[in-house]
Amino acid sequence: MSPFNHKMILLADWKSERRRRIKKNLHPGFKLEMAESPEKVIAAVERSSPHIVIFPLRWYSSEAISPLVQCAGFKVMQRMSVLKPHPEIILFDPAVKALSLSDYCLPFQKGAAAFWDENDPGFAENLKKITGAHFMRHIHSSGISVDMGSQSLRLEGESPAMGNVRDFIKKTTVLSDFPVLITGKSGTGKELVARAIHQLDPKRKNKPFIAVNCSAITQSLSESLFFGHRRGAFTGATGEQSGYFRAAQGGTLFLDEISELDLALQPKILRVLQEKKVVRVGEEMEQTIDVRIIAASNKDLPEQVAQGAFRLDLYHRLDVLSLRVPTLKERKEDIAPLFWAFLKKHAACYPRVIEGIHPRVIELLKTLEFEGNVRELENIARKILFQKTVGDVIEMADLPSEILKQAIPHKLVQEEDVLEVFLTSQIKQGASLSQVMMECEKRLIKTLLHEVGKNQVKTAKQLKITPRTLFNKVRRYNL
Repeated sequence: MSPFNHKMILLADWKSERRRRIKKNLHPGFKLEMAESPEKVIAAVERSSPHIVIFPLRWYSSEAISPLVQCAGFKVMQRMSVLKPHPEIILFDPAVKALSLSDYCLPFQKGAAAFWDENDPGFAENLKKITGAHFMRHIHSSGISVDMGSQSLRLEGESPAMGNVRDFIKKTTVLSDFPVLITGKSGTGKELVARAIHQLDPKRKNKPFIAVNCSAITQSLSESLFFGHRRGAFTGATGEQSGYFRAAQGGTLFLDEISELDLALQPKILRVLQEKKVVRVGEEMEQTIDVRIIAASNKDLPEQVAQGAFRLDLYHRLDVLSLRVPTLKERKEDIAPLFWAFLKKHAACYPRVIEGIHPRVIELLKTLEFEGNVRELENIARKILFQKTVGDVIEMADLPSEILKQAIPHKLVQEEDVLEVFLTSQIKQGASLSQVMMECEKRLIKTLLHEVGKNQVKTAKQLKITPRTLFNKVRRYNL
């Protein structure tokens, strides 16, 4: 897919009246293209490379009670998610508020930028806000400095670990012809680092940045996709294909998940890196290319080499300028600024402006393991805004229950579960609320008395009641 047309919005909907209503609320600076069926959406995206795509979740009356994953809009988004880069996706539906939280989060996992309820009074205003923000961001994105570039690419944080990342980016931008290898756990932001290197490279910043997910490429199509093909080169080759290397001419080719590259293709990629020439499938004439390769992997490549899953010579060819992106656990001082950035990014999910974050929220977030790294923190911010109903400060009560549970010792969680089972069973057996409360009081007093050798003075002090009151309760419960 070619780079974004930053002034293009694709609006896809079969209802002409709804298209007209939505059109009125889009920023006037964008050029608008229309599509009237799910089948036409992908073709339009590949043809026009719009920056924003807006379409409904449900396209057919038969989908009214269908699971979200079976709706035409979700399937379109799944197909769009493999495009590199894929556009900003705005999904809408008349029943978003009735969805479960897990269903609501599914589109975001596939790359949706927003998922709104079209019946919400703020739907039109949200469209104005997000398209206006995208337009202004494009207008002001040129001529940025290193620091501003890092901010626009969400390389948030002032930790020493992120300082090292920024230093590495600055050094690599002046070594424009050398390959770069970026490693790190999933969700750490490897592609953002790659984009920052490209954007700040004076030789290549105005040329294409082509991102390729190697794990999504099938063996049968790999040569055609990377090197291109001429028309008629093989069965089904009905048109010309330039290939990723030629599409990135003068710019950067980002090979994400390079460890998943097919073994049979690896020597051919190595030859291109060495000779800086490509040959399209079905042709004999070589073409010289000038492309910077940035590869990324969340696996240990030396270990992959030892296992025979990755070629040693290709690894050495890529491992010229290498960086390991730190995990979020290694830079917990960046959690607060990152969390703020994600709250601002997904502000459209909540009708009010967030003015603050309770200190205990940040304190709790810093205790988490964050196996999903920065991506996991972003999902937490999005969930909070979706669930929040009142207030302009993120409070502890706004945190998802699974996050709160992680901060509670496992033994305590088990004890609470046992207590809940006991109380519920008493009610189910016919006890009234007052009877259950009396039973709880009786058991508590009995336990405390046993711990202090039946010393009623000490027990009364623990319970913050008078000894006389405790004496009466002991008599009542025959303790």
